[in-house]
Formats: sequence, structure tokens, C-alpha cells
Amino acid sequence: MADTVASASARPPGTPSWLTAIRLRPGGKVEPIAWTSAGVLVEGQMRLVPAARVVVVLEGGRRPRSLTGEVWSACITSLTGRTGMRYRAAIRFEPPVDVGRMVDDEGPVALLDS
Repeated sequence: MADTVASASARPPGTPSWLTAIRLRPGGKVEPIAWTSAGVLVEGQMRLVPAARVVVVLEGGRRPRSLTGEVWSACITSLTGRTGMRYRAAIRFEPPVDVGRMVDDEGPVALLDS
């Protein structure tokens, strides 16, 4: 698993340009697959259980940003002897957040109306 978010040309649409890594609490680093204002689809080596509450930590810029969310769905995406299991999970932000409009300094996070 990569330690940083993919290069700008390979990033999913909506990924902030300042984003260098995503970490889940509880959990570890994950890779973004897709973004919406409702949440993020991630892949990593940690098993996540639907309905679990998580904190999505966006690293980069001047300071990490933390968003709360709930695991909406999860599945195994691969099973190999070399890397072990890889999991994919859809995390719903609470409240919805326009991650693409977040700024790289200490400016406000763009929350959307529910």
C-alpha cells in the first residue's frame, strides 16, 4: 500500500491538491478510491465493519483535518500471500462535507446543508 496519496494525475476527482495521506481512527493509512460530498470510498489493509464510527484524518497542508463518519459498507477486495487481505469501505461523512473545497491552510471546511 502506498504511503501517500497518488500523484495529482492519478487522484480521484474531488481530492484536495494539498492532501498527502488519509488515516482512519481506529485504523491506519488508506487510499482514496472515490469522493463525494456524502463520503469517501477507501482501500487499505484494515478490516472495517459496517455501522462502525470512524474519524477520517486528512493529512497535508498546515495541519491535519478530522472528519467524523460511519462505515456504510465494506468488503474484501483481494487476498494474496504477499500482501494479505485488502479491504474496501464506503465511509459516510457526518455531516456531509465538500472535501474538494477545503483549503490548505486553517480556513473553514465547507459543510453542506443536510
